[in-house]
Amino acid sequence: MEADPSAEALAPLSGKIRSSTHSHLAVPSVNVVRRGCIEPFLDVRPTLSSSDAQWRDIALESYETPAVSIHDHEHPEHFLHMVVSGTSTYEVKTRGRSLRFTASPGTMFLLPRGTIDEVHWRGKIHHMVVAIHRRLLTEALDETANEADIELAEHWNLIDGHVAALLREMAADLNDKSPAGAIYGDSLANALAVTS
Repeated sequence: MEADPSAEALAPLSGKIRSSTHSHLAVPSVNVVRRGCIEPFLDVRPTLSSSDAQWRDIALESYETPAVSIHDHEHPEHFLHMVVSGTSTYEVKTRGRSLRFTASPGTMFLLPRGTIDEVHWRGKIHHMVVAIHRRLLTEALDETANEADIELAEHWNLIDGHVAALLREMAADLNDKSPAGAIYGDSLANALAVTS
């Protein structure tokens, strides 16, 4: 399979960025739904997590795993996945299709909430995963302020340098223990919402 061109896959939304005033944490961690139950994305402890950073409407986690199968699950939030290091083939089963890709650092996929999939990684990789509450996307722009949700398209095996840079900066902030508090992570999350 060929990668989606980033210009089409993650076309930026145009408009003015809105500031959000709520302090409610809608996404404390990256979870999935399996057999009707909400569970952690992986059954191993993340090497990095935004759970203590108090970011609004977004959660970021990082994992280092050997070859791993992530069995049938549903994403209750919009989901972004990026390979940080390592190269691996991966197989996806979703919407009655079986897809096969090779991922290297910077390769990502974007899935709208409600996506049901199964992913089998064939090699050791360092993953970064992000759960994005629909409110982050709708409140990021004046044009979408009154929308209940923004429709995202499912994209596998794409490359986008701007999104990758934002994710790396968010991870760096967490590694530094968020010296500016939640405000810096929230501003990066807003930038990510506009880019996605």
